[in-house]
Amino acid sequence: LGSSLFCSPPERRFNDGLCLIGSGEMNVILDNWLHAFYGDGPERPVHEGRGDGVAPAALRKGICDLAPMARPMSDSEVHSLVGVFGAPPVAVPVAVEGLAVIAPAHTLLESISLDEVRTVFGEAPHILRDLFAEVVDTEHHNRSLGVLGQNSASNRYRWFKESVLKGEPFSDRVLELAGPLELVDRVGQSRHDFGYARPSELTDAVVALPIQVGEGADAVAPTRAAIVNGEYPIRRFYYIYLPPAQAVANRPNSAAVELVRKMLEPESQAMLEAVGLYPLSEERRLASLEQLAVFD
Repeated sequence: LGSSLFCSPPERRFNDGLCLIGSGEMNVILDNWLHAFYGDGPERPVHEGRGDGVAPAALRKGICDLAPMARPMSDSEVHSLVGVFGAPPVAVPVAVEGLAVIAPAHTLLESISLDEVRTVFGEAPHILRDLFAEVVDTEHHNRSLGVLGQNSASNRYRWFKESVLKGEPFSDRVLELAGPLELVDRVGQSRHDFGYARPSELTDAVVALPIQVGEGADAVAPTRAAIVNGEYPIRRFYYIYLPPAQAVANRPNSAAVELVRKMLEPESQAMLEAVGLYPLSEERRLASLEQLAVFD
């Protein structure tokens, strides 16, 4: 990993302006934020959406000031940064994302358990009645159960696999599609297929199934409030990673820290829903700001 066409080499980084390297999932919101904060002038920071896996190395090698990521760093990634900085990087949540498990609008199902979600996507039973008692003795009992997902190169595929399937593989019956809009459209036109997508991507032809996390627990729908406060299970933070305040080399300068503070302002958080994400809860937003206090 070397310097790019846009972000400057380490020795020139701070003189030439701020640079962010990391998650492509955050491209749209970062572009919106940077435009709102800086316009299109020469002082505008540059974000290169190369992927979550690139972010730790870019931060470690000093070719970016901030590393946006759609997942937490792994233990090995954190360890590699500790070896350079002498302390772990600072992971600041700046946004929330949720995924809904969807079925056609005509489904008989009123909810689904998290264990059933794992069975649907991990085993993909062929017939509805093999999994759902609700369809026994109805006209739906012999309907085939189709399962649709994102392609294996996508960030959502990896997220769903790690967070819902606990690292186990998807069933080989899961049909991988190129994008969420096609997935939602296919589920809506199906007899009884399942899929997953952001709530903002759903149409009237599909329904988001409330999810029951434990036996006897109430099923929780993927509403804005449930995703923001953590009641809904399939949700994640988006992070901005910074070098630790204790670092002798590559300690964030004040402009980099101030940029993250701008992302956490209420006006900036309000911009998230337009791109299908959600703002942090007020408690979490204040906690993120408190994390930045170590740089003062």
